[in-house]
Amino acid sequence: MLHDHPEVAACVVRMQLAADFEMLRNGYATARTWCGSLGLPPHAVDELLALYATLGAAQHEIIRRTEMPLSGIRTPAPRPGVRPG
Repeated sequence: MLHDHPEVAACVVRMQLAADFEMLRNGYATARTWCGSLGLPPHAVDELLALYATLGAAQHEIIRRTEMPLSGIRTPAPRPGVRPG
């Protein structure tokens, strides 16, 4: 099925990337409270937040870069000798 319909594979990849990004956002939003309940020192919490920010920025860039190729998959390629519209 994925061989015949690459847009399905692309959709699955995009959904996974979006879920991963949302997980990072949630982790960042709750890290200070969660780490504080563990009694971690402030510098350790700051390092964790910096890690979440770095990973989130990298994931966001991956999502941004996949948008153009996915739009190409959804758009049918022109066929030789056939004029669009």
